[in-house]
Amino acid sequence: MRAGGGIPHPSHGSHRVQSLRRTLSYRDLLIYGLAYVSPFGVLQSLGFVWQESNGLIVLAYVLATVCMYFTAKSYALMTDTVPSAGSVYGFARHALGPFTGFIAGWMILLDYLLMPAYVYVFMAVALDALIPGVDRGIWILVLSGTTLGINWFGVRVSQRFNLSSVALQLVILAVLMLLSLVAIYHGKGNGALTLRPLYAPELYHAKSIFAATSLCVMSFLGFDAISTLSEEIKSDDRRVVGRAIVGVLFLSAALFAVLSWILGDLLSGFAIKDPAAAIYELVDWAIGPWLSLSIAWAMASFVGLASALPIQVGVARIMYAMGRDRQLPAVLAKIHPIHGTPTWACSSRP
Repeated sequence: MRAGGGIPHPSHGSHRVQSLRRTLSYRDLLIYGLAYVSPFGVLQSLGFVWQESNGLIVLAYVLATVCMYFTAKSYALMTDTVPSAGSVYGFARHALGPFTGFIAGWMILLDYLLMPAYVYVFMAVALDALIPGVDRGIWILVLSGTTLGINWFGVRVSQRFNLSSVALQLVILAVLMLLSLVAIYHGKGNGALTLRPLYAPELYHAKSIFAATSLCVMSFLGFDAISTLSEEIKSDDRRVVGRAIVGVLFLSAALFAVLSWILGDLLSGFAIKDPAAAIYELVDWAIGPWLSLSIAWAMASFVGLASALPIQVGVARIMYAMGRDRQLPAVLAKIHPIHGTPTWACSSRP
């Protein structure tokens, strides 16, 4: 394949290009994708999706899964052909040329740079509410410094943090679902698991359900970032990355569908005061303030870090790929001799 194709290059002129270390397995890719997407995704948008869908929250997530499947398959096919750490940048450069690749690279960089900034602000606001007296700017510096430190020591260290975070989120969600079922069968909500969150003729309105679907799509954003790890997988099978992308989509979809089904039956008849705080209001009413507070702490701490960390991993790999192709300063392609991370790309983000 030609050198301008956005895939690993052995060299550029007289400069030898350092390669990323191949240390990741299929399971590592799944964990990375789940950490980025976040199992807590349903909780963050619960009130908005519930109101927009007229209660057909499961149907909205099913339709969102169908929509995102086409994106996932497209990424899977592209990673099979162009296994580049540059992701969209590498795909566009290979298929359409350096200029188009440069534009695509900057577009995805803006996305990946703004998203962690938003996460840090969101976490700082939440921590300010839980621990008053500490300036939000201090929280932002602490949080960004934490993710930078974790990323600096290599993708294996990042993966261990991701695994712990995903496991903790799943434990909290399991407790939430179990106690929600107990509350339902004690007479709250619909009083039993029903199909109403999936479909009820009197609740269905096409305009509403499509508006809700557009919100649900937001919960899936991030699985595509798995493609930035294409040059760090242990297997020589190019299809591993594509399978992981589709796998994360279906794992997330299954979790979101089950969780929204249970919470949808529990929400029936409940009056939401603030859609942004719907999960806290619902849990306070149906289960107890202790679980509501636990979810708030989780949202304000490791859930946000778990989302920001893989974003930083992804953007560092894109900057590395663009630096390697001289689309950005070549120093961004420098690899740390011990940790195997893109040294300058990791430390050059805001």
